[in-house]
Amino acid sequence: MDWETLLCRERLGKPVASDDELGRTPFHKDHDRVIFSGAFRRLGKKTQVHPVSSNDHIHTRLTHSLEVGCVGRSLGMRVGEMLRSEMPDWCQPADLGVIVQAACLAHDIGNPPYGHSGEDAIRHWFRQAEQRGMLDQLSDAEKQDFLHFEGNAQGFRVLTQIEYHQAEGGMRLTYATLGAYLKYPWTAQQCQRPWLQEAQVRLLSGRVSAVTADRRQTGSAGTGTAPLGTASAGIPGRSGMTSATA
Repeated sequence: MDWETLLCRERLGKPVASDDELGRTPFHKDHDRVIFSGAFRRLGKKTQVHPVSSNDHIHTRLTHSLEVGCVGRSLGMRVGEMLRSEMPDWCQPADLGVIVQAACLAHDIGNPPYGHSGEDAIRHWFRQAEQRGMLDQLSDAEKQDFLHFEGNAQGFRVLTQIEYHQAEGGMRLTYATLGAYLKYPWTAQQCQRPWLQEAQVRLLSGRVSAVTADRRQTGSAGTGTAPLGTASAGIPGRSGMTSATA
């Protein structure tokens, strides 16, 4: 595993790298960009679950994402300690931890309220819109993106296109962090295959180029996994750690 390539510090939409800052690595900047984004704050308005409880506290996706980020950071640092001898000289276990933490914080950033039920509601609305001819001006690929709306694909769009620098790299995160976030690199058309229909696997057609760039920069093209997807194989009881399972 080529960690020098996988831990790519270059940024999508920003070909010229920024100067290093004392106390903040490029991956810490990724973490901060997610935390300070409007999309992350809006997770506070999205429910995670509606438990039947004796008080009025509702677990939001914001709270959930912060909790997942804590677990992901700990696991990432533990993996970093185990793989220290294989890491580049400039990389510390804390760097691996914050990459996973940033991906964990962003893992729900494109999901609607009420989870998969929310996704179903959006798909249902667009099916009705299609019947009324409201999608006639779209290409087939664009129609499929709406008819098979999926929160993870929308999240990648938020990170790479909508927040901060619209249509010019979005948050401009490092390729390493985007690779850790990227869980399901399939388009809506590919998801018509029977073996993919059971899984929540979507990629907006307009963001294929961003995914291609990320997989090229991190050297993960053709592996079928996120760059850090196999990093936790040596931890008892943990395998295939990505931002989805951390």
